[in-house]
Amino acid sequence: MTKSPGTFVLGMVAALAVTGNLTAADPPLVPPDLTKGETTGVDRNGTYNLGATGLRGWIYTRPDSYHDSEHGRTTTRSRQILVTHVGVQSPADGVMQVDDVILGVGGRPFAYDARQNIAKAIQEAEKTENGGILKLTRWRAGKTEEVQLKLRVMGTYADTAPYHCPKSKLIFDGACQALEKEPLDESWNGAISGLALMATGESKYMPRVRELARKLASKTLNLEKPENQKGMVTWEWGYRNIFLCEYFLLTGDREVTVAPKLWPLTHSSPAGQRPPRCSQTRLPFHSGGTVKVLRRTACLTSG
Repeated sequence: MTKSPGTFVLGMVAALAVTGNLTAADPPLVPPDLTKGETTGVDRNGTYNLGATGLRGWIYTRPDSYHDSEHGRTTTRSRQILVTHVGVQSPADGVMQVDDVILGVGGRPFAYDARQNIAKAIQEAEKTENGGILKLTRWRAGKTEEVQLKLRVMGTYADTAPYHCPKSKLIFDGACQALEKEPLDESWNGAISGLALMATGESKYMPRVRELARKLASKTLNLEKPENQKGMVTWEWGYRNIFLCEYFLLTGDREVTVAPKLWPLTHSSPAGQRPPRCSQTRLPFHSGGTVKVLRRTACLTSG
């Protein structure tokens, strides 16, 4: 799948885009027509964030093939979006309601993947020349009409996005301002949010980041399964470990040096363990209003 600059913004953005388990049960072979009251396969716990609109919605999700599923083409046959949440004081507040159905954008019905279609329409609306106006075709209780949402004007992605891109920086800064108001959970969610806050280069975020790091850091190398973790435990450990590696490399805080499978470069391997495996990564880092790329070295012990 070809990714546009609009796919930028942190690993956290990706993790927050969908809630619920979209693969909990096989969806029907044919998308339900929501305007006819068809609800087969509708899962209100498995919804998509509809970007800057302030909406969440259910979208028919069924890849046509395994290859499509591997490349994120999971909503290809969707042509409708069921509104499941309207954010208070968001652009959609007062215009859209739960159980409304979005049938199209720009005065035209969805002609292809509704998820991609509305995402591209949002990007277009955010351009300076379009004044933030997003036109939706709304179905409500048997009546179809055209409505408008007023989005924040964000400009256009630079060819170099997310680097040296004013729009990318606006999105990044806005996301971090939102995270500032959210708790940093002791989980992979908190780890991703912590990575984002560190990437700002803003010292004001570091007390919270430090607190999270010291809570997540294990005191021994005896890994225990996180509480209430039913599966995918390696994902949990992986995100925690990346966060702790980056935090240590940034701060040198030795209170987190004995963490799950984590050892700083200055430590030798404990007796009976293989030497650490070191890998270099490059990640975006905001400094002085400019996104820079820092080379980081993470050192993980072999299991």
